[in-house]
Amino acid sequence: MAKTSKQQSSKADKRAQAIKAAAVPVSSDVEPNRPASGPLSGREVLAIAILLAVGFLVRLMFMPGEGHSTDVGTFEAWTLSLIKYGIHDFYDKAGFVDYPPGYLYVLAAFGWIYNLFSHANLPFDALKFAIKAPAVLADLGLAYLSFLLVRRTWSTNAGLWALALVVFNPAVWFVSAYWGQGDSVTAVFLVWSVYFMVTKRFELAWLMFGFAVLIKPQPIVVLPALLVWQLRSGAPLWRLAFIPLIGFAVAYGGSVPFAPDAHPVNVLSWLYERYHTGTALYPYNSCNAFNLYSTRLDFWQPDSKLIPDLPYFHGWPQWAWGVTIVSAFVFAVSVRLWRTLASDSTQAERESSFYTALFLSLLGLFMFATRMHERYLFSALAFGPLIFNVSPLNRVIYFILSGTFLVNLFYALQYLYAPSADLAPQIVHPLSILNVACLFLVAGAYLVPEIGESLNNGLDRLRAGFASITRRDAPLAWEGLIGLTRADVMIVIGLTLATAILLYTNISRPAERIFDEIYYARAAQEYIHHLPQFEWTHPPLTKLILTIGALIYKVDPVGARLMSALFGTLTVPLLYAFAKRLFSSTAAAVAAVVLLVSSGYFYVQSRIATPEIFVAFFALATIYCAYRLWIAAQIVKSPKGVIYPDGSRIEQNEVAFEFGERLPLRNAKLQFGQQTAQWTAAGVHIEEAGNVIDWKKDGSISGSTENRPALDLQRWVFWLVMTCLAVACVISSKWNGLFDLIGIWGIALAVSLQRRLPWVPETERGATPKRFLWGNAYGFRLPLFVLGTLVVATSVYLLTYIPFFHDGTNSGVGHSGLKDLITLQTVMYGYHHGLKATHPFSSPWWTWPLELRPVSYYSHDLTKPGHVPIISEVIALPNPFVWWIGLITVPLSAWLAWRERHKGMMFCVAAYFFQWLPWMASTRIDFQYNFYPNTAIICLCSVYALVRLVRWARESSHTEPRRLRLARLLAGVYLAVCVLSFAYFFPVLSATPITRQGYNHRMWIPVTCDEGQKHCSGWN
Repeated sequence: MAKTSKQQSSKADKRAQAIKAAAVPVSSDVEPNRPASGPLSGREVLAIAILLAVGFLVRLMFMPGEGHSTDVGTFEAWTLSLIKYGIHDFYDKAGFVDYPPGYLYVLAAFGWIYNLFSHANLPFDALKFAIKAPAVLADLGLAYLSFLLVRRTWSTNAGLWALALVVFNPAVWFVSAYWGQGDSVTAVFLVWSVYFMVTKRFELAWLMFGFAVLIKPQPIVVLPALLVWQLRSGAPLWRLAFIPLIGFAVAYGGSVPFAPDAHPVNVLSWLYERYHTGTALYPYNSCNAFNLYSTRLDFWQPDSKLIPDLPYFHGWPQWAWGVTIVSAFVFAVSVRLWRTLASDSTQAERESSFYTALFLSLLGLFMFATRMHERYLFSALAFGPLIFNVSPLNRVIYFILSGTFLVNLFYALQYLYAPSADLAPQIVHPLSILNVACLFLVAGAYLVPEIGESLNNGLDRLRAGFASITRRDAPLAWEGLIGLTRADVMIVIGLTLATAILLYTNISRPAERIFDEIYYARAAQEYIHHLPQFEWTHPPLTKLILTIGALIYKVDPVGARLMSALFGTLTVPLLYAFAKRLFSSTAAAVAAVVLLVSSGYFYVQSRIATPEIFVAFFALATIYCAYRLWIAAQIVKSPKGVIYPDGSRIEQNEVAFEFGERLPLRNAKLQFGQQTAQWTAAGVHIEEAGNVIDWKKDGSISGSTENRPALDLQRWVFWLVMTCLAVACVISSKWNGLFDLIGIWGIALAVSLQRRLPWVPETERGATPKRFLWGNAYGFRLPLFVLGTLVVATSVYLLTYIPFFHDGTNSGVGHSGLKDLITLQTVMYGYHHGLKATHPFSSPWWTWPLELRPVSYYSHDLTKPGHVPIISEVIALPNPFVWWIGLITVPLSAWLAWRERHKGMMFCVAAYFFQWLPWMASTRIDFQYNFYPNTAIICLCSVYALVRLVRWARESSHTEPRRLRLARLLAGVYLAVCVLSFAYFFPVLSATPITRQGYNHRMWIPVTCDEGQKHCSGWN
């Protein structure tokens, strides 16, 4: 018996070895998991090109934005002055200039390009694009340099992630593409200098460093680290003599064209005066920078205050303490760097230590020096991707600092409109403390290795605590397969009827047209009476739908409101069906509907005759239909055979994978974490955690999940048509529907690129084959998808303009043919692009998730003389318990969806951002209702968090039986709080008369406005 057992074991071992050997890729031109310093491979070039192109397009969308009007206006004035006066006379004739000459060369170069096209009739602000372009291009250069550095230190894949961190970090492109500042130009020369340092081209490194300092003086703080690196790199000492020579050449050569005369002493004195002028303009502890000085004190306090100012020792001024602390900190970092660059250290250890020293030096300057502006953190963040792989602590710190930096930038923009030394202490002081804590953590980990080891071990233990949410290495095979049951149909009918009763009750209150009903309800009457359209600035579809209601019920504007309430009601079954597909849970679907109906925002938008409820409905329909298409296109029949959702296919008694691996069909059974996948001639059989799914050769998917039958016949053509129609309707409602079109294109492209980009590392010898994790990369049939959406969207858009050819508009454009229609579109664009107006309820895009300025649609004082003040109000006020929780659940959902490979929730998170962030580029005033389409997304993300909480509690219930009850209780309590708070705010949502005192109790955020009353925040 023992011998037989050994023989069986031996056979099993040989079989396993054969499977491993067979799983080796056929060919590979890159080793993505090892350091590389040679020429780029074809796949690397393709990956870099695509990521940089996408990054450029993202920035291109936000370049038209107003940004920081003072900085943008200053750069525009300097650019025009450089064009008019030239370089030599610039400082004498340009007026206020607080920059050294480095960045002025950049502005002069792009100003020359602008001047070439200044007389062309371009459809955008060419000057604004010219002054933002240097920083945008520097972003891309910074990303590419980060890739090269991390590639040589870590691996190709790590380099691609570093590149992506730079390209897609909103804190990076916000500064360049939206704000309009040039911090990335300084950073790119600084990182370029580091690249030359690690490749031992020291003279070029000092040249790039010199130009970085010529742009802004802050990089000077890393000089000791650069010097230590060269000394410890084994370079001949005589090469150090080039440093002062190169420094003098850059300082003199870069300054003499601007300086009054060419004498070296005078030129250097002139350059010093430029630096001194720039720093002397802001003699304050902190100029809106979240650093040490704002942990307790307000901004903009004089830094000449003596510390400690004792009777027998007056002390030093605060700025001198700052210089001293920074100097001591940089010295300590440089000493540590010297010690870590020992000859017995590996290349990765040496370079990682070097990057960390640079990061700490720049971060220390920002935290400890006075006169820091909020943007000066950028240079430190530029080195974040280089140390991202050093430790878990560094990754956490990078994300925290990116977040606080973004908030700091928003704060500075708000300060521009409402200057105050104490604008938001409840935000400033905690985030300043967090920033300083981040510095101490990273510095402690670097300077004292034992601290670093302890911190990283703690993070590893914390990560182990989330073992149930470990990143999957296999596709989520059963996602989206559970549809509505008979019980679901009965439930959704009941919820829909209840919603209809809620929305239609008292829909005539108030009886007159309110807010933009003066345009849209009027438009319905104009269509009925064949009059020219007064409201021509938006596409016609929503106005045509409102006309149907006005025809059915003749009372204006109530008839038009009937259609808004109808589409609000129809949102309920749509959201229910979406949630059921996402979570395979009736309870979760009900919870999503409850959150939507109790959101408050939904109630208001469903009872006013304006486009937002239609835009939101069609946008949600677009996302739902595109998701169903994603799920229905998992099995693709091609000339090579059937391609299964993970990219595998059967070829000549072998299982072939997309990245070249092959397995013999008779042995094709592999384990991927908890998932077992077995390939046969009939298809693929998958088992995981009680779920059983079969991908069949006939193109269908069947099985069971959580003991419920699952079946999908892969009817992708139907869902392609529905997606095309849905996105056509949202574009024909408002032009921001284009965000959804570009968004679903982006999702389809990202899924398709799974077969192109090396995001999934190439398989090493003997490793498990790699599979598509986000659905079949061939499923969207990208050319057909793009063409279909374009054709249908164009056709529907044109059809909605049929009444235009009969009735015309008040735009001044004719209505006799297609040419007039095209002219109207250009006039519409010109109206929105050039609109310069103010409104007491307008708000910048970044405030919308924070609910800082809800729009009041109607307000009427009903107070009778001698009686208690009574008010009737309709304010589009989102329920804060639904809205603000999205600040947590949306990013949480992104993390959970990424770890679980949940396609639908990752789609929802992407939709949240592609329906919101493009508003950053808007050049006109905007309103919070533009964010309304994300209400349903927030509800889905919150439900996802609850579902995950209950699932975690269920999985651990065998050891902690109380957890499941507590999780369900917490979910129930949260839903109850949302419903009760909706009832609490109901009077101010529905024009129900309420006392002024009761009204004030519901306005939680007091109103504050700038001096001109042009920019306000608060509720009412």
